[in-house]
Amino acid sequence: MPTARTLVQSAMMVRMETNKDALLEVALQGDKIALQQLLISRYEQLAILIRARIPAQLCSVLDVDDILQITFIHVFRGISNFKAGDADAFHAWVRSIAEAKVTDAIRSATRKKRGGGWKRIDAGVASSSESLLDFILLLSDERRSPSQSAATHEAVVALKIALAGLPEDQREAITLRYIDCLTIEEVIDQLNKSEPAVRGLLHRGKLSLKQSLGQSSTWFSKTQ
Repeated sequence: MPTARTLVQSAMMVRMETNKDALLEVALQGDKIALQQLLISRYEQLAILIRARIPAQLCSVLDVDDILQITFIHVFRGISNFKAGDADAFHAWVRSIAEAKVTDAIRSATRKKRGGGWKRIDAGVASSSESLLDFILLLSDERRSPSQSAATHEAVVALKIALAGLPEDQREAITLRYIDCLTIEEVIDQLNKSEPAVRGLLHRGKLSLKQSLGQSSTWFSKTQ
């Protein structure tokens, strides 16, 4: 006979899955915050999946975060193509994308190895934890140390996913300026855009990310 504790745990799991189904319904209507929250809930599982698929001889070439970022970008771009279903079906769809992307990355790295090239795959978003933490502090207007602020592992995960959901030009500008730590002049040169255009991309990108992090924080510690 189930114990009271087992019944409570089962009820909590049902509520969590119901919440995810509700999030999916909203995400399919175009809500990026809901989509981000669904991806946060499977970030660690996807990271484990990708890490396990990378051959030992390619571990120094392929980066899990890079492949995750490519996966999330693909999810944001292709969510309208997802056939309606429950959260389990959605996560299976995301998993299939991750599997395809890691397979592509392995094939590409293998070809480069045979040709004498060992360049690291770059998804366009740096994986520097220090830069990401600094950027989170900037977005949250915090002046405390990361250990005293919202700059936790969960916030870093949320930021990586939110970056994937930005329009490509905003994502590239934000990455160059705040993650790769280029000067504004260097970003202008890299993007070949005017200063007002670049500053506009940075402003809109920061506003979007700040909103995303603020709303996604209510999902932290509920998805483990």
